[in-house]
Amino acid sequence: MRKSLPAMLICVAVAFLPAISGLAVETSGWYNELSKPPLTPPGWVFGPAWTTLYLTTGIALYLIWRSPNRDKQGAYGLFGLHLVLNTSWTLVFFGLEQIGLALVVILTLLIIIGLCISRFNSINPWASRLFMPYFAWVAFATYLNAGIAWLN
Repeated sequence: MRKSLPAMLICVAVAFLPAISGLAVETSGWYNELSKPPLTPPGWVFGPAWTTLYLTTGIALYLIWRSPNRDKQGAYGLFGLHLVLNTSWTLVFFGLEQIGLALVVILTLLIIIGLCISRFNSINPWASRLFMPYFAWVAFATYLNAGIAWLN
């Protein structure tokens, strides 16, 4: 277990990389003025939700890394692409204030997460299951993004 802990911490740290984009942009002023769709949660929900999701996706990456399956390149590529898209969404939505373009990014992210779930399942089913709450949350975030685009 001692050898595994540093590897798991590295994987979790990698999964948290998109959080840096949230620190790089102002996420309250402009957003607070937007009309929002029904079911929009209060702002305090997003921090704990994303923290939990970054943690679970990091553990999923660790499970893939530790799997004896040698055919992991596609899984790593999809994981990396999801990180880029997750980071990009924050920068496009909050940084550039481009709601429509952000919707395109998040729809693409949702597809990539679905592909991660599928690819991870063939390597380690638990890794795939750990990505499912992330898929559900991003699907909900897609609804919010689409609602904001429609209302504004």
